[in-house]
Amino acid sequence: MGGLISDAVIVGENKSELGALMILSDAAARMAEDDLKTVLTEKLASAAEATTGSASRMRRAMILMEQPSLDRGEITEKGSLNQCAIRANNSDSIARICSGGEGVITV
Repeated sequence: MGGLISDAVIVGENKSELGALMILSDAAARMAEDDLKTVLTEKLASAAEATTGSASRMRRAMILMEQPSLDRGEITEKGSLNQCAIRANNSDSIARICSGGEGVITV
């Protein structure tokens, strides 16, 4: 993703397409929203074209608007992401990713 994403939580298990909740890098967070969406769409499309199977092809993504929080249990004491907690705390966003709702980048 060209340094635009610092981390991601993969979602869409048992769905027809995989998606991701993306955590922006500092550089990406400073970009204009329209420019960022254009670049992320291009990067996701390029990555999707390079994969060989649907199990590794990301088709939908959404920027995680709030940074993961230790207080919400989304970051472990060692500083790793607790993906289960992030999924639980962002179930509305995950539903939008799966349905193609507002704010979803689709390729």
